[in-house]
Amino acid sequence: MLDIVLNIDNGYTQHCAATLVSVFRSNPGERIKAHIITLDLAEENREILRQVAAQFGGEVVFYGFEVPEGVEFPALEGHHVSMAAYLRLFMAEILPHDIDRALYIDSDLLVRKGIRELWDID
Repeated sequence: MLDIVLNIDNGYTQHCAATLVSVFRSNPGERIKAHIITLDLAEENREILRQVAAQFGGEVVFYGFEVPEGVEFPALEGHHVSMAAYLRLFMAEILPHDIDRALYIDSDLLVRKGIRELWDID
């Protein structure tokens, strides 16, 4: 099982769907579980991503997260970066502890080759 991690908000659902399609298409025969960290992803957007994964025999798990009180990030106003972009910083706290390894993939990337070689790097 290859565990991949993405973080998104409602504005990036279509981008994330394209990323997932590219991951699954570029890795035929691999069992892939996508762990998606989000602040407030709408149920209809979750369903879109579940359906994408199901088309390829993949799995999607969602993790809600609230930024801890007192934690502040650089100003986001007027930038293309949302609060969701910072969620990757909390991956180790959010993901189940039985995951030994996970590959973080930005939710607006297209994967064109298999990720196994990258996965196998120690």
